[in-house]
Amino acid sequence: MRFGTLLLPALLAGCAFLDPVSEPRDGQPRDPARLHCWHQEGKIAVRDEAGSGSAHFLWQHRGQEFFLQVSGPLGVGTAVAYGDGRSVVMRLKDDKIMVGSSAEALVATHFGWRVPFDELNWWARGLPAPGARAETETDASGRLSAIRQDGWLVLLQEHGEFDGYTLPVKVEMTQGDRRVRVRIRDWQPGNCRLDAG
Repeated sequence: MRFGTLLLPALLAGCAFLDPVSEPRDGQPRDPARLHCWHQEGKIAVRDEAGSGSAHFLWQHRGQEFFLQVSGPLGVGTAVAYGDGRSVVMRLKDDKIMVGSSAEALVATHFGWRVPFDELNWWARGLPAPGARAETETDASGRLSAIRQDGWLVLLQEHGEFDGYTLPVKVEMTQGDRRVRVRIRDWQPGNCRLDAG
């Protein structure tokens, strides 16, 4: 089965999907907790006991669905993944298809580097992930600057203004000897498009 065939029902169903966004009041920024669709492009760098590397990424999110494309020298060539909240389908550079329960599990199993994708869904918006106790810190502007959760220290080092939202553009996550750095160069909140790859 081709990867695009797996994506087609989701893409067709999403044509009329609109992101319910919060309207700013009195000049206040929109609430990122109510942001359910987005498009991001940037660079990710991973370092752990096994080595280090970096790659470019495109990440599109719509409700429980996501499309992720990673390309670069992390030994993956270009890999794309689609998830719907129940399972994840990944296509590798040789068109091999793999299915798993989460992007984190597939990437860890087949590429050897661990990125907490489920939590990053929240951390990338400057929010603690639900379901686990978190300690937070804010900066002088009242923005969340650090999150300690699930054994990770998440530093939200830079923010930008995008369509009424204040969102992180530089995130660093550390857990023991493991470090993941994400630099977002293109943030499109409210963009509900999912590509077929």
